[in-house]
Amino acid sequence: MEPSSTLRLPPSLFEVLTINYSVPVECLSHPPTAAQLLTKLNSVELTILVILTLFTVGSVIIYVEDAIYLYKNTRCPIKRKTLIWSSSAPTVVSIFGCCGLWIPRALMFVEMAITTYFAICFYLILMVMVEGFGGKEAVLRTLKDTPMIVHTGPCCCCCLCCPRFTLTKRKLQLLMLAPFQYAFLKMVFVLLGLLLVPDGIYDPALLLVVLTALQPAIFSILASIGQIACSPPFSSKIRSQVMNCHFLVVQTSLLTVMTRIFYRKRDDKMGFEPFSFLEPSSEPEA
Repeated sequence: MEPSSTLRLPPSLFEVLTINYSVPVECLSHPPTAAQLLTKLNSVELTILVILTLFTVGSVIIYVEDAIYLYKNTRCPIKRKTLIWSSSAPTVVSIFGCCGLWIPRALMFVEMAITTYFAICFYLILMVMVEGFGGKEAVLRTLKDTPMIVHTGPCCCCCLCCPRFTLTKRKLQLLMLAPFQYAFLKMVFVLLGLLLVPDGIYDPALLLVVLTALQPAIFSILASIGQIACSPPFSSKIRSQVMNCHFLVVQTSLLTVMTRIFYRKRDDKMGFEPFSFLEPSSEPEA
C-alpha cells in the first residue's frame, strides 16, 4: 500500500479505486520527487526531458551572448537597460519551466515565479522610462497638464467609462506599483492554499483559473473535465502542468531566437542620459 503521506485521497477510497477498479497508484498520489523521477520515466519521456533541457541551455547561451552584445553596442543607457531586461523574459520563463519538469512537486510554484518575474521586469522597465524623463519630479512637471487615458488596449480598451485623470505624485506611485498587483494576489492565494492543504480544504494540484494565464488555464480545464488522461508517474492534473511546461520551454526557446534576431542591432545614438531638472537660481548672475 502507498504511504499515506503521498496520497491525495482517503485510504479507504484509495483501496477501492486501486483494487476494485484497477486505477494506477500514481494517478491518485502526489507527483514523484526529483530523485524518484528518473526511475519512473520511460525512455521516450526521458528523451523528451533531456531535449527540452538542452533547449533551455541553448536559450541561456543565446541570451548571455545577446546581452553582452547589447551592453557593448548600445550607447544609450536607457535603451540598453530596456533591451537587456525585455530580452531576458523568454529565457527566464524557459528556466522556470525546465525546473518544473525536473522537480514535479514544484510545478505549482512555476507559474507564480513566472508572474513575479514579469512583474519585476515591467516595474524595472517603468523605472527606466521614468529615468528617461529625469526622475519622478520631472515626469510630474512634464505631464502635469496632459490628461492621462486609462482605457487603452489590449486589456482596458472596453472600459470607456473610466475617466481621464491628471497625473499627481500619488497617482504616479500607484501606476508604478500596478505591475505587482497580479503577482501579489497570486502569491497570497497560493500561500493561503498551502495553509489549507493539511485540512483537505485546498488541493494544490487545482490552480485557480482566475489567477492563471490563458494557456495553463486551458490545460487545467482539460484535466478537470477528464480530457487529459492519467499517465504514470503523473496524475491527470500534474500531467496537464507538465504538458504546459513542455509547451513553455519550446515556445520561449523560439522567442529567444526571435529576440536575438530583432534586438541584436548596433545602436550608436547617444539617446537620453538620466538627469534631474534644476530649479532656476534666484540669485542674479555676476
